[in-house]
Amino acid sequence: MSELRYRSVWQATDTADQVGAMKFWRDNELITGARDLAPRAAQLCVLAYDASEIVGVATARVRAFELMKRRFAIFRCSVAPAWRRRGVATELAARSRDVLQAWALANPDQDVQGMACIVLGEELKVKQSEPIWPRSGLALVGYDDADHQVRVAWFDKAAV
Repeated sequence: MSELRYRSVWQATDTADQVGAMKFWRDNELITGARDLAPRAAQLCVLAYDASEIVGVATARVRAFELMKRRFAIFRCSVAPAWRRRGVATELAARSRDVLQAWALANPDQDVQGMACIVLGEELKVKQSEPIWPRSGLALVGYDDADHQVRVAWFDKAAV
């Protein structure tokens, strides 16, 4: 098995990264429908590579997160089917948290308190019994209307 390489691309404007992410999503049929993927590609956070091939993509969108009554970076990630259950999503989450936390500290005017996600992947069913995912810091805080887990990782300087 080759060693993966992870690269932070948060707030970068490299269109090659965005094109690569859109190709990854299409090739792996990870985003259904004929939607315009450019807005999501503009939210890139961390990419996982096997050599020059993208095998995992993390995105984040900063917004008010009503459940927590604070602004959070809403994290999403996709991993190529052949790379699932190998810790890629965990590593994308951990690295994204670190990148987003550093950005939040450097941009206090944005008032971002942490990273949040809604757990959708079938591969995560077993891990959902764990209240805290130590590597990423994502902790269970509740469930959405569709009964999906909602998890957050508070940043070090967060305030409620």
